[in-house]
Amino acid sequence: MVFGWFRRKKKDAAAAAVPHWATFLTLEQQRRVEALALDWFRRRGAAPPLGEGFLKVGELQYGLENVAQRCRPLPPDEWPLCVEEHFGAIAAAESDQREWEEQGGDFDWAAPRLRLRLYHPDYVAEGRGDFMLHRVDVPHTCSALVADLPTAVVSVTVERLGAWRRDRGEVFAQALQQTLQECPLEWERVPFGKAGQQVVLHVASAEHFFVCSHVLALDRYPDVHGEHGALVGLPDRQTMVVLPLATAGGKALVAAVGQLANLVAERHHGNPGSVSPHLYWWQPGSRSAPQLALQESRSAAGKVVLVPVPELVAALDRIAAG
Repeated sequence: MVFGWFRRKKKDAAAAAVPHWATFLTLEQQRRVEALALDWFRRRGAAPPLGEGFLKVGELQYGLENVAQRCRPLPPDEWPLCVEEHFGAIAAAESDQREWEEQGGDFDWAAPRLRLRLYHPDYVAEGRGDFMLHRVDVPHTCSALVADLPTAVVSVTVERLGAWRRDRGEVFAQALQQTLQECPLEWERVPFGKAGQQVVLHVASAEHFFVCSHVLALDRYPDVHGEHGALVGLPDRQTMVVLPLATAGGKALVAAVGQLANLVAERHHGNPGSVSPHLYWWQPGSRSAPQLALQESRSAAGKVVLVPVPELVAALDRIAAG
């Protein structure tokens, strides 16, 4: 299967008093991730205190959610190697960050490395918004200007832009153009929906972290949308799913919409680099409405319920009627 499904584990009364920040793992699994991470630092002479989902080493804070999400689908005996590789990559990235500090003031050196990356809005809310160059292109996400280095993706600061003496809009436009040209996608057509009522879901993925940025130029991919546009999911940094809204899809297509909302929410919560748990209605050439309209997802009775805007409801009614 293209997506790894998971079930959230219920907390029992005895575990309720223990911070359970990795709710996609059992409490026992969470503790194992914490122990492996602590061991990695202790073998290198550090004794970091453990917080709720992070380790503090000096002035630096190392989050554990991403490595926990990476471990989740693996067999237990592969978790030590996963943790080793995760923190090893972070250590390697520190040298790239030092080079950025030394060379990044030169715009000619920095410019070819610029990219536009979509993040969850909490990424800005966690104290980064005051210094990190960002804007909102897609509702409930954050588009950040970054430098794509060999082993790290580094945020571009407001101060750095000032040193470059370049126009903010022009720099963002250059970063997006380079992202679209130099960070290609791999597309896969996947049968989706209930047996006998399946439709085609288009799944875009890549090894880089800029897959979701391509939603800003979805018109480049005419095969993935129909006469009513498309529903798009941006669950994590390496995945974009697109369901074409074509009249020919009929009732099977309408039935698949709710399943897609659940799938995107599940993947968003269970994979590293979460971006958005919601669906978006993409409409080509729309002038009367936003090109990407948020379709909010809410949890109800253990399931995700899509709350579409009235215009989308009308479009789905037309599709169901054939």
